[in-house]
Amino acid sequence: MAAVCEGMTRHAVRTAAAVHAWLTAWVGAVTVLSLLGAPRPVAAEDLPSLAGAAAAAKAAVVTLQLPGQAMLYGMLVDEWPDDDEESSEAPNPARDIDLTLGSAVVVEPSGVAVTTARLGRRGLALTAVTSDGRRFAATLVGRDEQTDVAVLALCCDTRSFPSIELSDSDRLRVGDRILAIGAPFGLATSVTASIVTSLTRDDADGFAPLIHTGPSVGSGYAGGPVVDTTGAMVGLVVGNNAGAGIAVPANTLRKVIAALLEDGRVRRGSLGIKVQTLDADLAHAFGVPAADGVVIVDVRPDGPAARAGLQRGDIIRDVDGRAAESATRMAHMIGSLSPGRRVVMKVWQHGREQTVDVQLDDEPDLDAVGGVRWRARAVLGADVDGITSDMGVVVAGVDFESPAARAGIRRADVILEVNGRAVRILRDLDDALRAIEFDRPIAILLQRGATTVYVTLRPPM
Repeated sequence: MAAVCEGMTRHAVRTAAAVHAWLTAWVGAVTVLSLLGAPRPVAAEDLPSLAGAAAAAKAAVVTLQLPGQAMLYGMLVDEWPDDDEESSEAPNPARDIDLTLGSAVVVEPSGVAVTTARLGRRGLALTAVTSDGRRFAATLVGRDEQTDVAVLALCCDTRSFPSIELSDSDRLRVGDRILAIGAPFGLATSVTASIVTSLTRDDADGFAPLIHTGPSVGSGYAGGPVVDTTGAMVGLVVGNNAGAGIAVPANTLRKVIAALLEDGRVRRGSLGIKVQTLDADLAHAFGVPAADGVVIVDVRPDGPAARAGLQRGDIIRDVDGRAAESATRMAHMIGSLSPGRRVVMKVWQHGREQTVDVQLDDEPDLDAVGGVRWRARAVLGADVDGITSDMGVVVAGVDFESPAARAGIRRADVILEVNGRAVRILRDLDDALRAIEFDRPIAILLQRGATTVYVTLRPPM
């Protein structure tokens, strides 16, 4: 019996040794194969230089300056105020240092350049400085605030301007290397490298794709191009949000530039309404079975929705079979369609769902020459906006040393009357401004908080 046990023990030991040897050989083989197949760390010298791409693109980038007003706001370029911010410091002619606002990119040899809508504001006497130091007047052709894109015309030169090619931005991938060229802190045609960190591509939104980059593409690069490793332009930097650079893709730019050059604006379909995303509480309050859709909060009296019988409080469930999931998605869906297009909507109205057929129109361009906002800037020196389509006109901003500023009109004042004519909507204000006699003061009744006050304004002669 002892011999049998001893034999079994020797057999078990030999078996265990064989298994151990096999496992050791297997692990070694797997390790070797994994090392052979593993990606080798990329050394810096293995990456191709981006100097060629930078050199190819920099010639088409111009720096936008505001001549002789560098200290007008007393701020760095990255802190250039928005349209609705006011300055408390008067211009000083002795301060002749030019203020660098940002960049623009020449996209046509004739001098057509593209920048952000924020930089291409009306009324700014911009100068475009090329990479070789030449200076040209930059005139605004048109701007589209929805995509934050503006088109400028550089004037004038007998030679062609160096321009850049717009690439197919749909070919971009997350992780692709890119360059941004701009003017951070006034450093003209400065270059930074980054990668594409994410892409927003929503076909239902139509005109709302975006390129997101790393944090090195700061707001100082606004108006400058994003280029690929060949130097072709894949996007336009429009800002930086929460540490991520944001750019409008080249394929969107191509459409916006064409529309602005042709018509001075981008025409989009409009229902003539403002909507709010429907949540569970609102759905319960309105007696809607589910929180699906958007609720109408304002209706333009002469708009397509009003003509179709839609009212404030109606709930839109879908448009042409596509769910109206949110106010933003609804705006994008309608805006991606052309004026004149007919759409069929499912609407919850008067306690039941019904189908409504609506023909889209074009949202009025209140900023166009001859429009009410243009007239308010020309006569008052102020920006105005409607509170709703039928509930008053509010002052959105006042230009420095304008007639409105000298009269004491402030931002957030509500205009109630102009020379005794009641103002409830923007059209009322337009009619009142058209009737002004420029040889005498204008009496304007304002609502300022809980106070009502008259001011007198002397319009420019």
